[in-house]
Amino acid sequence: MLRLSVPSAVKWGSRKSKRYHLGIIFSGIKKNITEQPKGKWVDELPKVIWSHNTTESRATKCTPFKLLYGEEALTPEKFRHGSYRIEAPDEDIKPTIDTIEAIKTQAAINLGRYQEETRRWRNKKVRPREIKEGDFVLHRISKSKQQGKMHSKWEGPFLVASMARPEACRLRTLEGVEEPYSWNKDMLQRYYV
Repeated sequence: MLRLSVPSAVKWGSRKSKRYHLGIIFSGIKKNITEQPKGKWVDELPKVIWSHNTTESRATKCTPFKLLYGEEALTPEKFRHGSYRIEAPDEDIKPTIDTIEAIKTQAAINLGRYQEETRRWRNKKVRPREIKEGDFVLHRISKSKQQGKMHSKWEGPFLVASMARPEACRLRTLEGVEEPYSWNKDMLQRYYV
């Protein structure tokens, strides 16, 4: 049995996070071994882990290697053809704890910007539901009570009697009987008479 250990700057706090990162690695392995004989994926594993750790993340704009060690990894080409870090070993160019913390702080800022951009992109076509007291609405029938795909998924009309919270409404039937519980706006649709 093979135990997979991947150095990463992100602490795998949850199983979901670990499963996500291992999924990336195994998808890389799968792409690289489709043309090879069965059982050769073990030979590809170091290459895939190296590419995962040296590829810049879109969200943090840093590689996991840089977040963990404070500087970028040296590729084999840089060793062969020379690099400033290889040619000038007499200087102490080790990153300090302060520089590593600065890199991690900048990565957190970049991550926040990326999440805000993603949120704006996802919400640009979202129209908020404008339901207020006195409007006529239909409410969605729960899936367990639906009779089939050819029947209506909406029930009503109902009158919005009051707003229990900003996103929840108390409904009343047209006969004046009030519903025993409140409904979330996501489960309501305006009804135009």
